[in-house]
Amino acid sequence: MKTLLPLAQFLVQNLKKADLLWIKNFLTPEETLLFEKILVAKYQTDIQAAQEVFNIKSNTPRYQKIKKQLSDKLYNSLLFITPSVKGVPKEYDEFVELHKTGAVLNVIGYFSRRDLYMPLINQSFNIAYKYFFHNEVLFMANILRLYYGMTEPNVSKCKYYTQIYADTIDYLHWENKSTLYYESINLQFGKNKKVNKEMMVIEIEEYLKELHPFENKIRSFKFHRNYYNLNMVFHHIQNQYHEVIEYCDKLLDYIETIGFPSIVIKRNTIRQKAEHLVLLNNFDEALVEVEKILSLETEGTSTWINAQKMLLLIYMNKREYLKADQITTELLANQNYTKAVSAYKRQIALIGVYLYIFRLMHIIPGYQQDQKSQVKKYMNEYPEFSRDKSSMNIPIIIAQLLEAIVLKREGEVIDRIDALKKYSSRYITKSDSIRSNCFINMLLEVVRNNYHIVAIERHAKKYYAKLLANPKLTSDEAAEVEFIPYEHLWEIIMNFMKHRRNQDNRW
Repeated sequence: MKTLLPLAQFLVQNLKKADLLWIKNFLTPEETLLFEKILVAKYQTDIQAAQEVFNIKSNTPRYQKIKKQLSDKLYNSLLFITPSVKGVPKEYDEFVELHKTGAVLNVIGYFSRRDLYMPLINQSFNIAYKYFFHNEVLFMANILRLYYGMTEPNVSKCKYYTQIYADTIDYLHWENKSTLYYESINLQFGKNKKVNKEMMVIEIEEYLKELHPFENKIRSFKFHRNYYNLNMVFHHIQNQYHEVIEYCDKLLDYIETIGFPSIVIKRNTIRQKAEHLVLLNNFDEALVEVEKILSLETEGTSTWINAQKMLLLIYMNKREYLKADQITTELLANQNYTKAVSAYKRQIALIGVYLYIFRLMHIIPGYQQDQKSQVKKYMNEYPEFSRDKSSMNIPIIIAQLLEAIVLKREGEVIDRIDALKKYSSRYITKSDSIRSNCFINMLLEVVRNNYHIVAIERHAKKYYAKLLANPKLTSDEAAEVEFIPYEHLWEIIMNFMKHRRNQDNRW
C-alpha cells in the first residue's frame, strides 16, 4: 500500500480526465473498487484496505491478485501522462516523451512490426538528435542503420546513420568522462570548503588538459556544461573571478548557439556570474544579471527568493540600506516566503537583523522606542545557530554585541565580549579567518578603551591595516559571512560612536 496509494494519487493529479476515464475501462470491477476506495480513504496498510474494501485478509491470494493487477495497470498508465508543467524547459518534456516512445518501440520491436516501428522511430530520432539525447540517438541510429543496410537497402541513408552512430559513441564517451570529472570535483568542493585547494587545482588541471582538445569537436550539451563548470571551479578556488565570469559567458553563449532553451542551466550560470561580479565589487553589473534571473522565474518560487536574497546582498554592499530594507519587508510579506529553502530564509533574516540595528542607529528610518529585539527573535527562530561552531556564527555574534553597545546595555556588552573572546580563540583560526579575526579584535578594542574614540582608533589601527591588506576578494570565508564588508561596518560603528559622544560625554 505504501506504493499503490501514492501511485494512484500521482495519476489522478497528472492525468487528463478523459485519459483517466479511458484507463478505468481496462480495470475489473474489483480493481476499480480498490482504486477508488484507496483514493478516498487513503489506506496506509494492506490489512486495512483488504478488510474494509473486500472484507478479507491482506495475505489471501484474491487480494494479492487484485492489488498486483491494479498496480501493473496503473504503472502502464504512466505513459498517458503529458509532462508539460509551467516553467519546465521544453527539452525536459521532450526527454520524457522520448522515453515513453522508447518503451513503445521496444514492445513493437518484439513483435517485429516494422510497419508501425519506422514512422515512430524517424520522428523520435529527429527530436533526440536536436536535444542531444545521445543514449536515445545511439539506440535509434543503430536501428536505422541496420534497417537501411539490410531490410530496405539505401546506401546514403545507411552511411548517414552509421556515421551518426559512430560519432555518438564518441560523444557519449567524452560526455560521460566529463560528467565523472565534474561530479568528482563538485563532491569534494561542495562538501568540504576547506579542501586542499592546491591538490584540487592540480587534479582539475589534469582533467581540463584531457578535455580541452574536444571543446570544439564534441556535439554534446552535457560535455560543454561540465567542461565550462570545471573551468569555473578551477578559477574560483584560485580567486580568479574575472576568469570565472569569462567561462560563465562562454556557457551562456553556447546555450544560445545550440538553439534551444536550457532554462535551469542558464539561470544557474547567470547566478554564478552575478555572485562573482559581487565578489569583484561590480555591483551595477551584478544587478543586471540578477534582473535576468528574475525575468526567468515566477514570483514566490525558491529560485526567485534566492535571487531576491542576492539583490539584498548587492544593496547591502552598495550601502543602499533603505532599498535592502524595502526588499526584506516585501519578502517577509510574500505568501510563499515560508516555503522557501531554510538556508535562504536564514540569510535573509540575518540581513534583517543588521537592518534592525541600523534602525536603532538611525541610519535608516523606522526606529521605534519599544522595538523588539530582532537578534533575540533570530536566535529563537534559528536555534541551530547557537550550536554552530563554524564561521557562519560570526555575523550573529557581532550583531549581538552591536545591539548591546547601541542600547547601552553594559552587562550584555561584557557578556558578549567574553563570549567573543572564547569563540575567537576556539573556532576562528588565523589561517582561514584573517578578516574576521581582524574585525573581532577591532571590536574588542572598543570595550578595552572604554569607548574613547581616539584610543580605539589608535589601538585598532594595526588590525584595520591588516584588514585592508587582506581584501574580501581573497577570502573564501568573507564571501559567506560578510554580507556587509567589515570596512563598511567599522565605519558605521565609529560614526555612530562619534555621534553618540557628541550627545553623551561618556561616548
